[in-house]
Amino acid sequence: MFENIREVRPVFIVGVGRSGTSLLQSMLDAHPKITFLPETHFYRNYVSAKKKRATLEQAGVENFVELLEADQDFKRVNIEPKKLLENYLSAKEEFNLEEVYRTMLEQYLENYPETHLVGDKDPRNIDYLESLYQSFSDAKILHIVRDPRDVLSSRMKAAWSKHRPVWQHVLLYETQLKRGRKMGKKLFGANYLEFRYEDLITYPEITLQKIAAHIELEYDENMLQFSKSAERLVDKREMSWKKETLGPLLKTNKDKWKESLKPWQINMAEQVCTTAFKDFDYEYSKAHNQYGLFAGIKPLFSNLYQLRLNRE
Repeated sequence: MFENIREVRPVFIVGVGRSGTSLLQSMLDAHPKITFLPETHFYRNYVSAKKKRATLEQAGVENFVELLEADQDFKRVNIEPKKLLENYLSAKEEFNLEEVYRTMLEQYLENYPETHLVGDKDPRNIDYLESLYQSFSDAKILHIVRDPRDVLSSRMKAAWSKHRPVWQHVLLYETQLKRGRKMGKKLFGANYLEFRYEDLITYPEITLQKIAAHIELEYDENMLQFSKSAERLVDKREMSWKKETLGPLLKTNKDKWKESLKPWQINMAEQVCTTAFKDFDYEYSKAHNQYGLFAGIKPLFSNLYQLRLNRE
């Protein structure tokens, strides 16, 4: 490891996609003592994917420079690839992508001299908590949880997910939530915090005080004035399904599923996503029927999903 790489202790926001991670990211970024990277998927794409990572490292640093120069998400951090990789370019040694990621966090933090912490938000990192722990065993993990029916409703509208079938959304929700909670508590212990999206929007001051204390910061009322942070962090390509993130805070942005989902879709979500209803106090609808085909195949889906992650 290069001697000039300073250890960083990042804050990671994770959760099932469309659970409010972007809103939380913007709120925390508005705190004067922490800054968040725009969502780059860097860790997911280059560090956690073991086979792909090994291939990239073997291909050499010059090839990786070219890859980053074409990466539209990476461009949003405003770090030149050659600057990020300058130590490897000059040393002509095999490079390590975990160290590259650390360096990216450090260089990004240098652009905000008044801040103490750096954070990264990628919902899919809920699948890679084991890898994150190996890289940053002392990191803080913020796991935001949302009513699975509202998640389903939102995912059926978002451009990246609306083409997927309902059964896939609900099975994925249950699998990611259950697995993420298990690994988060097991690996990160007291550094892992989970909380509900509904509490964040309904009781923002109380919830943000709890979150701030967890990442060892004092609560700052600027976190409720997050529009400028959202404008910087939310990609224009995502604005069609993330416009609420720009604010103001919508305390009523919940229970949309009651108007947007059909009875069979509600029932499917309630039959499959039992962890959320059991452990996070979401209430079943009056038409709830606990018996269903997809509830029975949850274990199989979970095992298949784990095999998929193992192959990456």
